[in-house]
Amino acid sequence: MALVEADRVFSPESELALVGAPLLSALRLAGIVRAGDPGMAEISPPDLGRTLRQLYGALSHGVALPSALDDRPVLLGWTGEGALRRELLLVSNPSRGLAWALRRPYRSLVLVPTARALTNAVRERHGPGAMVEVEALEEALVVCGGRLGRRRASRARRAPVLEARAATRGAGEDGDEGHGDIGAPAGPEPRAILAGAQRWNQVRICVVQSGLVRVDLPDRSQRCTPADLGMAHPRSRAPTVLWEALVTLCEDHGYFHTTRFGGPDATKKVISRLRARLRELFDLQAPPFRRYQSGTGWRARFDARPDLPSDPEGLGDTRRVRLGDKSGLSRASVDDFLRRQRST
Repeated sequence: MALVEADRVFSPESELALVGAPLLSALRLAGIVRAGDPGMAEISPPDLGRTLRQLYGALSHGVALPSALDDRPVLLGWTGEGALRRELLLVSNPSRGLAWALRRPYRSLVLVPTARALTNAVRERHGPGAMVEVEALEEALVVCGGRLGRRRASRARRAPVLEARAATRGAGEDGDEGHGDIGAPAGPEPRAILAGAQRWNQVRICVVQSGLVRVDLPDRSQRCTPADLGMAHPRSRAPTVLWEALVTLCEDHGYFHTTRFGGPDATKKVISRLRARLRELFDLQAPPFRRYQSGTGWRARFDARPDLPSDPEGLGDTRRVRLGDKSGLSRASVDDFLRRQRST
């Protein structure tokens, strides 16, 4: 976090090794620390932003993450709903951007890399429950089960020895490798609006028409627009690059091997963002894509199709339902169809 605050995204491997093997492994697993030139490592601001979105349960609503950090606060997304809805901001340079962020007229959670700029007065005025709350990532993030997790805000300022003991107890008691929270979660969980499948091979995504896909799950089918999936710009409602990538994946029958999104680095970022968004939508921890292979690119673990399949008994002809409505295709109707097929 000190390197992020100092805008040192390129650092020697030997310097990063000082943080310790467990933490460094968790940072690499999250994609925040990546291999750079020989002997060098790179800190990825977009992957840091995506990780923070997951840990704090924030939805992007089409807001893209910047490829680099500067003095300006970065809007990561929004957490909560209704009266509890608030912005999630990252201020990588608190000496220049924190004062502006703390004057925001909206409910906000402001994240800073280290606690250097958090005086006693700032902590008292912008502590837990304040309209504009501030939190230091070096105090809030822990390693639990080999992954980065978020500590409860009420325990974020405990003594280092107590923090280490609490982290150890949390890892041994619940073994939650998905979030790694100690005690009750500090914020709302990401909205898994397409939850229902236990594995990716139980998911099918088909292109219906321009701006519409059908998602088939074990218990229902839903037709979704870019806005439904959080892949539309909040103001213009135009599809984002994530929607274009999802449609491209379906049009190529589950393979993603294209240069239409830019060079290799730009394509990797698109795939990484789409991977994180699909995990959030379907509430599945396993990656939705297989490892990259030369010649074929990425391959989806779910069934991706450019058009609707010819389902028996018209099972694929589903109506448009609101997200969260469970009244689509039922398991009973499928079981009844299979029984009649076996009897014939």
